[in-house]
Amino acid sequence: AHIRDRNIQVVIPWHQRLWREIRPPERVGNKAPRLNSVQRRMVSITLVVAALAGSAFWIVNFLSNAPQRAQLAYEAGMARIGPADFRGAIAKFTESIGIRETAVAYLERGNAHSNLGESAAALSDWNQAIHIDPNLAAAYTARGTALRVAGDLQRAILDLDKSLQLAPSVDAYYQRGQAKHTLGDYQQAISDYSDAIALRREAPYVYLARSAAKKALGDDAGALEDRNIATGLQVSEGDR
Repeated sequence: AHIRDRNIQVVIPWHQRLWREIRPPERVGNKAPRLNSVQRRMVSITLVVAALAGSAFWIVNFLSNAPQRAQLAYEAGMARIGPADFRGAIAKFTESIGIRETAVAYLERGNAHSNLGESAAALSDWNQAIHIDPNLAAAYTARGTALRVAGDLQRAILDLDKSLQLAPSVDAYYQRGQAKHTLGDYQQAISDYSDAIALRREAPYVYLARSAAKKALGDDAGALEDRNIATGLQVSEGDR
């Protein structure tokens, strides 16, 4: 009454007020304690925050493991190429691409499509491989080879030129030699076949191609020499 008469207000410290709101409820008899509205709100907020934190952790962990998971799927695809399980390889390369797009996965999926005679799908994959990595020589070789087989010789030569600029290889020299041979440029074809042989001397099919080009130029002795070398290499391979 004295306090009320003097208009004096009692101020309860904030931490005491907070504790009154959040302290665990007391059990009354056998009844389970009930939470007040503030406590229920805090429990809900805690659960939401925990769920968000858990989801964020899972997403970060999932994304950080993407390169490893993509690589495992890619390696599984390569393992299927050897036994000629091209459908299985395509499925694995597609899985790898779905996790993380890489030029090599598109390249190898294109190669698998090509082995199945699916030229349109193969070209699409090689185009994408080159788009992702313009310096992937093998993709230019693969696309150039397909263009040569399809009869688009000038575009094939452009692709094979690019491949050889990036990384000289037996296949690129051989394929460009084949394109030039078809165009009647036998001397340039012989030059490409010779460059291929310089990289790998035990390739009988390259000697046979060079033999045919020499024959077309009237070099019968050179043609016979290359054919004999090819025959010897084929016999050696048969003995292994």
